[in-house]
Amino acid sequence: IDNPEEQEIIQPSSQLATFMTSLTANNGEYDDFLDDSSCFSIELPVTIIVGDVTIIIETVDDLENLEDLFAQYDNEEDFFDFVFPFTIIFNNYTELVIENEEQLENLINDCEIEEDEVIECVDFIYPISFSVFNSGFNIVDTVIIVNDEALYNFLEDLEDNDNTLIVSLNYPVTLVYANGDAVEVNSNQELSDAIEAAELDCDDDYEDCDINLEGLESALLECGFEAEFYNETGELENTLQLHFDESGSVSVVGDPTVVETAEWDVIETDLGYKLVIEGLETFGIANGLWLLTDCEDDDEDLEFKKETENGLITMQLELDCEDDLNCD
Repeated sequence: IDNPEEQEIIQPSSQLATFMTSLTANNGEYDDFLDDSSCFSIELPVTIIVGDVTIIIETVDDLENLEDLFAQYDNEEDFFDFVFPFTIIFNNYTELVIENEEQLENLINDCEIEEDEVIECVDFIYPISFSVFNSGFNIVDTVIIVNDEALYNFLEDLEDNDNTLIVSLNYPVTLVYANGDAVEVNSNQELSDAIEAAELDCDDDYEDCDINLEGLESALLECGFEAEFYNETGELENTLQLHFDESGSVSVVGDPTVVETAEWDVIETDLGYKLVIEGLETFGIANGLWLLTDCEDDDEDLEFKKETENGLITMQLELDCEDDLNCD
């Protein structure tokens, strides 16, 4: 008899089980330029016809090269045709053979994917293993998992077995983020926190933010910023004026028209670059640890996000430089 630690037991329908299921679901987004649907992916190889040229797509590398080519022809309609039949794979790994264009279009039009149904910005490093206990806490099996599909099906089976088995995850477990950083976790709580935090890194635009730590600091010191704060539903919560100083202080002006001074810094974390603002009272909405999630127009527009008790808050910074009056 080996009683598992409570913090290691995977409870069916728990938040952690849901996180793990979303993390291991089939990501149908990576080939959207081809099938225009995140609800499923196309099983390779698949054949398409471009003009009078037949192209067989055999690997993910082929997909990426083809996407770069197609980007030059975004305005073209009916740019290519599929050769039917081919197989699609849904987020839950079930498969369906597509026989014709009409069947494919109907599935694309019917696609509705809920937010957080698929988490594609973090992955397990396999293999991982589970200890399976019976109701008397006797180990009856050790299950070794080697890929996402196997883990997804294992968790689905756990939901369907009416809780007759008790399953614990054997730690430590390592996760790897989209930016290549890895983190080791040693309990269910650490695993849940790591997956939840990684969702902040899921913004596809973040991959297009080509900036390093020094570049972010330089962008913030360029001149003043207008900061807009949005809640999780997208509603504007507040608008402030921020001015970052080389000394590490930031001046904040808002409504009411008062000036507050706080401290700021930028740091590099496993998830990416974070802006730290501390010491505000009247404009406390700007306090916190903000993850950089997007930057546009030569870093004149920056987007940050942070987790709060009331949900995700987005801070959008837009460069707001005063005209140079050539004053001496």
